[in-house]
Amino acid sequence: VIGNVKADCLTQILDVNISPSDAELFINGLKQNLDSNGHVSLQLPFGTHNYRVIANNYHTEESQVVINDKENKHTLSVKLKQAFGYLNVNSTSESKGGELYIDDIRVGTLPISQFPLKSGLHQISVNQKLYFPYTETIAMTDSATITITPILKPNYAECEIIVDGDKDAMIYDNGDLLGIGRWKGFLEAGEHIIEARKISHTTITQKIMVFKDTSRRISLSNPMPI
Repeated sequence: VIGNVKADCLTQILDVNISPSDAELFINGLKQNLDSNGHVSLQLPFGTHNYRVIANNYHTEESQVVINDKENKHTLSVKLKQAFGYLNVNSTSESKGGELYIDDIRVGTLPISQFPLKSGLHQISVNQKLYFPYTETIAMTDSATITITPILKPNYAECEIIVDGDKDAMIYDNGDLLGIGRWKGFLEAGEHIIEARKISHTTITQKIMVFKDTSRRISLSNPMPI
């Protein structure tokens, strides 16, 4: 008795399209190389193949694809579901330009629109000169859009600073130039180092405390020639 056995290994093409295009594709545990459009064409043997698609801020998808058509190529399209939403932070006249922090990481200045944010709880903070820091906790959900408008509370007082007898002396507050000779405006509550500076003159320094809603007038001696 003579038996002849012929092994016929059947294969077919599988066209895969993945969204987002920067996702990673694994078939039977092996990573596949996607092009910049999230596409790859594979030659696979007949049978059932396991695939897994992963990407940052998206839900992972795992399933199977069956290759069993000798005449026609197979296609697989996977669009991952977002694991993030979008955050809008509006600004008012007081908060415009304030620094926005999300989970203690600076992300920009107000206003901010359509900022992608991973689903879950997040702490939102806004820091703005002359105002108390603003904090809020939000719960982001998949594909949602959350809009908040921080309302800042003032933390300053009106102050006037004068350099006696020298209208050309430069007035500094904690190293920042305020004006020359005389300055009037708002200072944030807290400790300040006020200076009167002039080229080829001694620097006059005075430490002051500013209290919220308590206006005051500060007089500095004129810098003396060196």
